[in-house]
Amino acid sequence: MMISFVESLKKIGITPPFSLNEDLQAYPNSMQELLRIMNLPTSDLKQLSSRKVHEFTEENAQGLTYAYRDTWFLSSEKEVFKYRFIGDNPYKPDKVIRQKRVALSELIKKIALDQHLRRHVGKREVFDHIGDIDYYNSMLFLSIREKDGCAPLLLVLSESLDVICYSRLSSSVDYWCAINPWSGVLYAAPIICSEDKGYGYLNAFDITGIINNFHNRDTWGGYIEVSLMKNNKFRFYEYNNGIDTARSFQGITFSNNGFMYTTTAKLFYNGFWGKRWDNSMRVYNALTGKYLGKKDFDFEGAGDEIEGLSIHPSGIIYVAVADNDASDDEFEIHAFKYPEKSNKVV
Repeated sequence: MMISFVESLKKIGITPPFSLNEDLQAYPNSMQELLRIMNLPTSDLKQLSSRKVHEFTEENAQGLTYAYRDTWFLSSEKEVFKYRFIGDNPYKPDKVIRQKRVALSELIKKIALDQHLRRHVGKREVFDHIGDIDYYNSMLFLSIREKDGCAPLLLVLSESLDVICYSRLSSSVDYWCAINPWSGVLYAAPIICSEDKGYGYLNAFDITGIINNFHNRDTWGGYIEVSLMKNNKFRFYEYNNGIDTARSFQGITFSNNGFMYTTTAKLFYNGFWGKRWDNSMRVYNALTGKYLGKKDFDFEGAGDEIEGLSIHPSGIIYVAVADNDASDDEFEIHAFKYPEKSNKVV
């Protein structure tokens, strides 16, 4: 049975006349794959079930990303970790093993201090906070906050956590990053002020130079320019095509089936009993940027804060959660999955 391209467009809310670059914000490289994705059922977060996969002694959870086979990378505020999640069932792994950990301070020391960072000699501690991370093309991407409000530091690591290169993002973006597997474009959300309504879009960065430099080990540790793609923003839309005003993103991940998942943590109490958060996950159509729904989560700990997220090839969504108890701030990972017989896809 031949699938109609026009009918497929209608399923994602696009009617002729149609422009590939104007109506679709991102798309896979083949027409066959595009047709497949347009005809998938809409993701319904309300069908998700969840369980705690593992609890770590690492503190200040920030993010995680699936890499390959049973290998994952995790980020805390000041450290990066390489882990193996062993077992046939990613929803209930048999064993979780740490393979390596590296402190942010050690990574910064390995950077070749040229004109881009020379003013930081003697005060490297200004880079003080890793955000959510992502893995792409055998490389781990970290966005790191600088305390004085300058552009976040983009640090790119190998699978063995060696420094490949570094760059600077725009001073207008937050310190986490996500890469769209279709295009290899790196995205980061703009910084918003208290009076702003919300994000409305993601800024896009061209990381072609980093990708091309990967096999040139003689240059590892140096600076590579990453440019802001001014005409390539990923915009969010509500059902009525109005600008979506989601805010407080903790992380974003793109699925291979055309969805973009985000986590948000909104502070609603900060007093005698500590901080309390409204935690939620949102999903968007990765082709059009249209909002498809959200689900709120009430984790076991009173101060638990949802952080970054990543998707396993099986469709299991992994989420990092910071257990913000005053006595023991632990790193938790929770797994989310759709019902086995559901026709919903990640």
